[in-house]
Amino acid sequence: MAFFIVGGLLLLMFGASRWRAAHPRFRVDPGAIAIDVLPSWADEGLAVTIARRLGAALGPPASLTSADDLDAWKSALAADPWVERVVASQERFPYRASVALVLRRPVMDVEGILWSADGWALGAGVTSIEPVPLVYDGPLDDDAILECAAACEEIRAARSELLASGLRLVWVGVSDGGYVVFISSEGTEIVWGRSTRYHEMARHDWPVEGRLDHIREALARDPGLRSTVRIDVYLDRLRIQPGPPPEVRGGR
Repeated sequence: MAFFIVGGLLLLMFGASRWRAAHPRFRVDPGAIAIDVLPSWADEGLAVTIARRLGAALGPPASLTSADDLDAWKSALAADPWVERVVASQERFPYRASVALVLRRPVMDVEGILWSADGWALGAGVTSIEPVPLVYDGPLDDDAILECAAACEEIRAARSELLASGLRLVWVGVSDGGYVVFISSEGTEIVWGRSTRYHEMARHDWPVEGRLDHIREALARDPGLRSTVRIDVYLDRLRIQPGPPPEVRGGR
């Protein structure tokens, strides 16, 4: 008798689960996806773009009572380049599910395609992000792009400080000599570091904070680096190459 009672209970639960799964109040529609909380660096336009893209990849509606459905959604979300990781998901009966995502932050623009610091091509998108992703100016070579994306992330947090001192970075690339170089709106080159592909000693480049201190020192001498052609900041000592003013030198 106990066996049949347990069997009957399981059958009833299964029947109730199937009814709920088929009922509209217990299904979530990918077409209704929205982002409720934005990262501090993203605007509403970017959020809408990402939400539409994620919703289009989710496929058919999912049942809140089906672990397989929800796991499939989480896998689909995690596969999108914009999504660094899925932190948590929670069913909100009767007809909602919330998912917490960590998004990759764009740091570089390669011919209109946004790239993240960890080397993911995120796709085309609005660039009303602060700081604005730097424009890549170099060979369309995966290794060079990855090195420059990593460098963009290294300097990103300091860019607002540098802008306040008159230095607006616009471009990034790898020079013919194998150096990662930032270029300002005035055309000044900031040689950030040695490419690991060309220089065995690249691993001995000055730490990031030391390089930033070199830039600060150069700015203290020449605000905005308006009379400077190039500074090398990757060694223990700052190197400055003075030059003509920007109206003579010209922008990039």
